[in-house]
Amino acid sequence: MTTNLFEKYLNIFIQIIHNWFTSKSFTSNVSSNQVLYPKKGSGQFYKGIAHYICSQNQQVLLDTEVVQVKHNSFLINELVLKNLHTGQEEAHKCRGVISSIPINLLLQKLSPSPPERILNLVKYLKFRNTILAYLIIEGNQIFPEHSLYINDKSVQVVRVTNFANWSPDILPNCYQTPLCCEYWCDFNESIWQLSDQEILVQAEQELREIGLLAQQTVSSGFVVRLARTHPIYTVNYQTALLEIQDYLKQFQNLQIVGRGGSFSYFDQDMVLLMGMSSAKDLLNSLKAL
Repeated sequence: MTTNLFEKYLNIFIQIIHNWFTSKSFTSNVSSNQVLYPKKGSGQFYKGIAHYICSQNQQVLLDTEVVQVKHNSFLINELVLKNLHTGQEEAHKCRGVISSIPINLLLQKLSPSPPERILNLVKYLKFRNTILAYLIIEGNQIFPEHSLYINDKSVQVVRVTNFANWSPDILPNCYQTPLCCEYWCDFNESIWQLSDQEILVQAEQELREIGLLAQQTVSSGFVVRLARTHPIYTVNYQTALLEIQDYLKQFQNLQIVGRGGSFSYFDQDMVLLMGMSSAKDLLNSLKAL
């Protein structure tokens, strides 16, 4: 892609974000505070971005892993991508990269590899995983809050979200309620090893145990597993993170974004702002090359 086209589509992305946040597709009636939230849920926002990108004859590659990030003299010039369905790998030339890959994995994907002392710092940057157990409840008005943090040693669930209270437009009907039970864990913990059905059973049992569900029936559900979602702040992580960030700043056409990339607890709104700022910074750096 030429520099002019690259700049064009990054500017389009920035404009999309601005347009969505000033449109009528958002609701502000959530809890006691006023916030902007998509009427159909946050997925509405990202689907809108993907739809617009595709309408401009660009690609959004899902179920695709970045296998290698190739560079020369601190300029990234090629990405090797793997289709997770077929296992096929393809190399793609690039002029710039905005990466939200967890920062410890990004270092391991660089080719040539970083200096050994930088790779040794990866052990100080660890993440916890998230398991989301979605339950469809036959009934409404389950509880009035949109999200509840659970501080109870007798259960493993740490947060329960009631999407019916975020926006009524999310619901397909008025007699069912979607709840999400959230679990945080490491790869080697027993709950990560459970089957999806076992997790759904546990989620329902724990909701009844803490009193959020009474006699309501759970009619269906599904599980989503998200790896490396929560940075773990160990004793030495700040020193290691600063040294890694200083190394990555040498790449002239690389911008690091997101919770995983920055190793920080940013929410969606902060991540979106970070993406806009990084897009502008990348455009400026490409003009100087």
